[in-house]
Amino acid sequence: MKDNTAFLNIDLDLVCSENLNPLLSEIQNKTFNLYNKKHNGVYKVSIEINEQQNTPEKTLIEFCEIIEKLTPKSKKIWKKCTKKCFNIGFESKNGSHEYLTKITTSTLKRVVRLEADIEMTIYSFS
Repeated sequence: MKDNTAFLNIDLDLVCSENLNPLLSEIQNKTFNLYNKKHNGVYKVSIEINEQQNTPEKTLIEFCEIIEKLTPKSKKIWKKCTKKCFNIGFESKNGSHEYLTKITTSTLKRVVRLEADIEMTIYSFS
């Protein structure tokens, strides 16, 4: 790791009462599963795109393109998800200086149209 703060990746976290496997099968050539479990009747999935981009903006755009191209069947599953969240991960070393990244209005609008949230996780390393 460099001696500063850096973008790591974005995980897409989904929670649904319906099986998410048909949706995952449709996008499996562009994504990979970090987590895919059913617990107490609820399906929970966390995925990343195969070719992670070097900025949150570019990665969000890639995710949006994948989700926007879903078939009607998978879009129905997407809409039933009670959680649709893009979790943007950063790493930060002790003593790191500020880190600036931008997510444009146009990309935020796409995320909103998908009815998804954005979270940020900062992993601190000493």
